[in-house]
Amino acid sequence: HVFVVHRRWRCAMSESLPSSLDGLRTTKVPFVGREPELERLRAALDRVLAGQGSIALLSGEPGIGKSSLAEAFAVVARDRGTRVVWGRCTEWDGAPPYWPWLQVLRALLRDCDAEQVRTWLGIHAASLAQIVPELLLHIPELPAPAAFEPEQARFQLFESVLNLVANAAGDTPIVIILEDLHWADAPSLLLLQFLAVHLHDTQVLILGTYRNVEVGRSHPLLPILADLARGQLTQWIMLHGLSHDDVKGVIGLLAATEPSEALVATVFEETEGNPFFVTEVTRLLIAAGTLHVMNAGGMPSHRIPESVREVVGQRLTRLTDACNQTLQVAAVIGRDFSLPLLERVRDLPTDALLDAIDEAIRAQFVQADATIGRYRFSHVIVRETIYDELSTAQRVRYHRQIGTALEHLHAGNLDLVLPDLAHHFFQAAPGGGISQAVNYAIDAGQQANARLAWEEAVGQFERALQLFDFDDQPNDRKRIDVLLALLDAQVRSGAAKEAILTRKNAIAVIRVHGTVEQLARAATSYDMETSNYVDLDIAAVLDEVHAELPMDDSRLRVQVLYRLAGSLNGLSGRLGSIERRVELADAARAMAQRLNDPVALGYALSCRLDAFLEPEWLDQRIVAAQEVDDLARMMESPRLAAIAAGAQVCIAMDLGDIAGARAAAQKRNRLVNELRISAELWLTGAQDAGFAALRGEFSDAEQFARNTRTLGEQVNLNLWQPTYEYWSLMFLIRFLQGRTDEVESAVMRLLEEQPNDTYWLCRMALLAAAGGRIDESRDRFRALATDEFANLTKGPWWYVNLIPLIEVCLFLGDQERAHTLHRLLAPFAGRNVNEITFCYGAADYYLGRLEILLDQRDAARESFEMALKMNGRMEVRPFVAQTQLAYAEMLATSTDRAERDTAQTLATAALATANELGMLPLANRAHSHLSALHMDDDPPTAMLPYRLSPREIEVLRLLVEGRTDREIASTLFISHRTVMRHVTGILNKLGVSSRTAAAIRAVRDGIV
Repeated sequence: HVFVVHRRWRCAMSESLPSSLDGLRTTKVPFVGREPELERLRAALDRVLAGQGSIALLSGEPGIGKSSLAEAFAVVARDRGTRVVWGRCTEWDGAPPYWPWLQVLRALLRDCDAEQVRTWLGIHAASLAQIVPELLLHIPELPAPAAFEPEQARFQLFESVLNLVANAAGDTPIVIILEDLHWADAPSLLLLQFLAVHLHDTQVLILGTYRNVEVGRSHPLLPILADLARGQLTQWIMLHGLSHDDVKGVIGLLAATEPSEALVATVFEETEGNPFFVTEVTRLLIAAGTLHVMNAGGMPSHRIPESVREVVGQRLTRLTDACNQTLQVAAVIGRDFSLPLLERVRDLPTDALLDAIDEAIRAQFVQADATIGRYRFSHVIVRETIYDELSTAQRVRYHRQIGTALEHLHAGNLDLVLPDLAHHFFQAAPGGGISQAVNYAIDAGQQANARLAWEEAVGQFERALQLFDFDDQPNDRKRIDVLLALLDAQVRSGAAKEAILTRKNAIAVIRVHGTVEQLARAATSYDMETSNYVDLDIAAVLDEVHAELPMDDSRLRVQVLYRLAGSLNGLSGRLGSIERRVELADAARAMAQRLNDPVALGYALSCRLDAFLEPEWLDQRIVAAQEVDDLARMMESPRLAAIAAGAQVCIAMDLGDIAGARAAAQKRNRLVNELRISAELWLTGAQDAGFAALRGEFSDAEQFARNTRTLGEQVNLNLWQPTYEYWSLMFLIRFLQGRTDEVESAVMRLLEEQPNDTYWLCRMALLAAAGGRIDESRDRFRALATDEFANLTKGPWWYVNLIPLIEVCLFLGDQERAHTLHRLLAPFAGRNVNEITFCYGAADYYLGRLEILLDQRDAARESFEMALKMNGRMEVRPFVAQTQLAYAEMLATSTDRAERDTAQTLATAALATANELGMLPLANRAHSHLSALHMDDDPPTAMLPYRLSPREIEVLRLLVEGRTDREIASTLFISHRTVMRHVTGILNKLGVSSRTAAAIRAVRDGIV
């Protein structure tokens, strides 16, 4: 036990503790204090009893009193009429998946009859039986769980747990205490995360404890904690060391005497108020007879230990050899251990073994469990100390003996202890028996897969592969099977980077020792995704597999066709042509229909979605998305529904239906979050970032983008995509803000990795123009314009590359190439220029600007009117403002007074939006434009860019054009001396020292 100290301690404690805690007073570990923390838990319990579910988290260093506070609260909760159930995580990897939840669920079901279980679970019983086989004792006729796609199956499992807990709490409010969450397996943490979202209207309180010092940046608990922190019903309680008076109270209760100030000060200084440390030091001093001497003012016979483990070690030396050896075996077994298992390993008569255990209990190192013959270490620090003091040889020997004992004890059903067997034989492998350890690791991994605990399966398969490296005669065929199993588990658990490496290793081994079917499995391991991207290496493997795989109809062959069609997107020539992709998609659909296999048909129809990703094939993509959605409804498949919704997001964006895109995105996000599709969760955040940018909420968009990039790099199988998505959006935002210099280094790095990537080459040309490097911009633009821009990489959303090229073309005033760009973009008139998670607004806006350059005024008027309607309907504020100003600049040249008034209205509206959103270049252009309209009232000086006057802006515009002072004077009908005065004022206000620098600043910031 650890204990807690009351800050208002009195010797008798009778006034300090509520009556509900009376039972704790007779324990051998004092309970004193933590009343403020306990009161916060009482308040949380009040909310739960009122029908509002809650999460409470206790954190602190080892020995700080988390468990004691949880035990004290359990007493309070029971007195309030709630049912308290415990789930304890273990520090070793021999526990089955969902171990803390298994303890909770078994406790809830323990005293239930079959009818009550049926009432609580309903249709969810079959799903829950996958991890709680005891349900078959209650409902022997239970059918096998329905066959679902992996992600949906886990969602169904989580929902069945929710159903059980919520229904059980409907009869009696429940407090679930989960101890040591820092040791919880990943599936258990995901289940906690799921329940935290759905328990808000139940009478359930989940109290979790964890060591905050062990939760580093890479710890699986950290993202769960971050997610829980966003919930309104989560409260955090951080425990710190005890005060001087608290320590005095503990010593007094343990020693049954009033401690002296010198003794208290010494113990407090050495322990820093850590409750477990204080208790152990006090017990050691009592056992050594030193405490009485120190209390009387004398010197101790030996120093006080400097660490918790040292004091535990000194106390252990006072036990008999038989007790110490028994504790050593128990420590290797784990925090909890049983008498039958201990008997088989210790080789002692039962009475002698029980004597040793009793000695440990008296020393308060061990406590008896409520179940006869079961025990647990009183504190995990005790178990850790004993285990760490063992030599490597002792550990290997004990693990081997324990593993063998488990085999004998459970010879009739090894499935019950597979994780234990895998753990102990893995730890014993340095002493031999590698083949046996490999087999148990594989079996445990397969069992974890069957229980939808893919993260645990990953660990077991990785251990099996480690063991292969120590085997003198490794079985290469078995190694391939393990590699493929590991690959599947990594994909399903969202371990993207690890999956890519595993796939590479698997392909290498398969090429030497495997079959074409195994090669196909490795190459198609991604499962269904909403979209595919170019991977030249895998495309080559898939092409090879497609040629060599037997022509017989099979789901595997459909998967090969699906993945091959997707991997060809963006490749040039016949290899990546739309005709070939459609041919593959049609073949996949025909094969799936012959197989009469709905799952294979899902792959095949998703394949058609991938085949029609180019913007030219929007109509075909609409049909394909509807086919997937119809199949999803027929199969009741949330996975296919998520794929269809993802496609509908992009389709709606292409059509300029932002409301429809948001609705489809919300549906997709809900499905993806419910199914916990790790490889796609990040994309939901990327879409949120894109939508925020379209509203002009640039700061929110940046924050969303940063968060999702981090997540995407962890879980996305196309590792380059999160980086692309992030910098693509940041490029657009910085361009609109006039801060393109902030993204230039990132674009250059991307081009260093892929020098021929036309996506970033187009944007680099615009960066050069925005930075005033006119010659560089012109050279880059002309290189890209070769053969009428024929070298632009085609593929999904290729037309977004036209946007930066159009901006450069307009900047350079290149009429010749404006014709070509207009021709390339014209087929998309009436469409929104969409790039997966964000867009550039109506294509008509860019067509209208090109038409002005081409002196096609009537066409431009029509284009701008169309663009205003679409951008306005989409409520994409930055692009509405851009269109308003471009249209205003055209109308301002009209001789018609009404059109000039319209120009003023549009420009004023654009200026207001630009100022509000921080779009500096647009704001500066709008200022300049309004001043040039010769309005009756000049705009306030404070609103002009850099506080330049309208005349200074006119002079600056001519400087940008390269005019001399005399040419400027002649053009503006002012004196040469006046020009010089204006130029000096411009240089001072812009903070530059030369005319060239002023011209560059004017172009970069859009002043003219």
